[in-house]
Amino acid sequence: MVPPQEKEDYLANLNDLCHALFESFCERRSIVALAYMMHAWPLVTDQPGVYRRLLQTLADLRRWHEAELNDTEKFLTARILSKLRSRVSLP
Repeated sequence: MVPPQEKEDYLANLNDLCHALFESFCERRSIVALAYMMHAWPLVTDQPGVYRRLLQTLADLRRWHEAELNDTEKFLTARILSKLRSRVSLP
């Protein structure tokens, strides 16, 4: 069982990374990337299904639209995906 404070810290850190990614998409007016991001973020709970949806959504964004991401966005998505993969198991 994960302690409550650890869950809160994980969620806060993940939200901070997602917020930075969202801001970058907004600044560049990257509509496709924003549509992907808004499908799974903001995170409002720490339920596994929420993390799984974010993981799958960002993985799809990288798979199908990686050429449209700048270096910072690639770095942020890689960090987010790494954090999610360490916590979420996919079926």
